[in-house]
Amino acid sequence: AMPRMIAFRVHIQLAVWALAADQLVPASGIVLAGDFAPQGLSRAAAHFPQAAAHHGKEKPVLFIGIVSSPGKMAQRKEIRRTWMQLPAVKNGVVTARFFIGQPSNTTRDQILREEANYHRDIVRLPVAEGYNFLSNKTLWLLKWFAAHRNEPYVMKLDDDAWPYLHKLVPLLRAETAEYSLLGHIFPCAPVLSFGKWSEKPSVYNQSFYPTYAQGSGYILSAKLVHRLLSKEQKLLHNEDASVGYWIQMERHADPAMDVSIRHLHSTLYGCKSGDFISMNLKPGGMACMHDKFKRKDEEICCGKKVSMLQKSTEAGIKQKKSFANQKWKYWQRCYGNRTRADAESEVLGDIQD
Repeated sequence: AMPRMIAFRVHIQLAVWALAADQLVPASGIVLAGDFAPQGLSRAAAHFPQAAAHHGKEKPVLFIGIVSSPGKMAQRKEIRRTWMQLPAVKNGVVTARFFIGQPSNTTRDQILREEANYHRDIVRLPVAEGYNFLSNKTLWLLKWFAAHRNEPYVMKLDDDAWPYLHKLVPLLRAETAEYSLLGHIFPCAPVLSFGKWSEKPSVYNQSFYPTYAQGSGYILSAKLVHRLLSKEQKLLHNEDASVGYWIQMERHADPAMDVSIRHLHSTLYGCKSGDFISMNLKPGGMACMHDKFKRKDEEICCGKKVSMLQKSTEAGIKQKKSFANQKWKYWQRCYGNRTRADAESEVLGDIQD
């Protein structure tokens, strides 16, 4: 089980490269002291310039933290050439940065440093890479945002997802709640006991997660982020469920706390008309979408929906049935007595589309 994070003092031997306000700052040998709260970054804050004042007509609304990894240079290149060229980003209403942990070898580290120095859009975090460390990485992303940015909203986004900024920006401007979570919402998803997304009972021993947003892309209000970071947080194996758990625990401690949770229509594997976020896109999908956007096509989706599970092997069939069983539990809790055929038809239909 992953241990609970406690107050700590870590001396980072490797150079940490961080970017803010289009200025790259080498911060070799930083001492990060404190617990999991914004003030815990106070000693490091001097190494990171605050976000530059916005001199345009429209105020900044959204900061996007794109979660990437050292070897995904091609994905970052595609993003820089596509949705990072959209008007909302170019005029400063939206700012986006890549967040990357520590590479496993010095060669990859040097390549990443050169990329960061050239593009000036990468924040290096003192965390290990890999899915097992994603909850910790997301926590550090939120800590960095709380310490160094002033936008009223932050979005955690995977590097294979497309955010429809022309929809998201007006939506956020109209949002009035102090504490907000927006994304593809799962109100009571089952805790899995198999596969990549399984949760160890020693970490979380419930049958269902609290309400959370799909981890490929979700938005939190800055005020909610600051509140969540005001205390030590327990890390679950799945980072998106972790955020939902933190919110649930905060609401449990303060029943008067009102959190606005808004579902944004999104395609979890591919792209469909009406999306606010299109997730898990194939390589080249964003380039195709951007070409259509520039042509002002009404529909910018490209290609077919990506299959979530392999269908051609016995293992794939077994995994489908296990997934359908979990989804049936979800249906029973959320929607009452529906037929098992409804549950299986929906989940298998999602896989096969």
